[in-house]
Order: sequence, then structure tokens, then C-alpha cells
Amino acid sequence: MQMKTIEFIKKNSDLILVYTPEVFYNGILERYRRDGKITIKRCFSVTNDDAYIVDDDESFDAEESVAFKIGEIVGDYYRLKKEIVGTSHNFYFYVDTNFKPELFVASKNISIL
Repeated sequence: MQMKTIEFIKKNSDLILVYTPEVFYNGILERYRRDGKITIKRCFSVTNDDAYIVDDDESFDAEESVAFKIGEIVGDYYRLKKEIVGTSHNFYFYVDTNFKPELFVASKNISIL
């Protein structure tokens, strides 16, 4: 079974990105842990300040994955921080949006936003 590299979790009022690198990119987590920042799929630029502790999900392996808070609910929308998505403005998605990687990343890791 192939593990997804990016998954999104809606938890309370937060939108969480869970990143599990593919096997041949395993050095990326070491680089993040050393430098405190990482760009995922050329789309999400996150730092230690964005880190999210997953404490009640048995399927989450902290050795192989990292989680980041990339957005929060504002009214009826999730607001994604412009600093994380690398744009001049925040992006808003309706709370019922089914978040999946294809909303953000095209083939060859090109950011749609």
C-alpha cells in the first residue's frame, strides 16, 4: 500500500497538512528538523511555528511524517495563510471543501495557487 505524501485533516477550527515524504525523499525530514523550515511540493512553505502536534491519531507516525497548521476557520471559510502558500493574499475555502492535494499541486509539483 502506497502512503499518500500529503493529507489534510480538519480538526476543531484548524486545517492541518500532514506530510509523509516518499521513500527516496527521506532526507527532507532531517533537513526540516535541522533548519526548522521546509517547502512541500513547491507549494507549502512551513516552519517550526506552523508545526502541529498530532496527539490522538494512531495512524500518524512522528518519525515518518510531520504535521502543520496551514489554515483556520474564519466565519464559514478556512483561511490559508499567504506566507504558507506563497502568495500576496490569503486564500479562503468554504468549510465543506474536500481538501486534497490536487487543489494545490499540479503534476511535476507545480503550485496551482
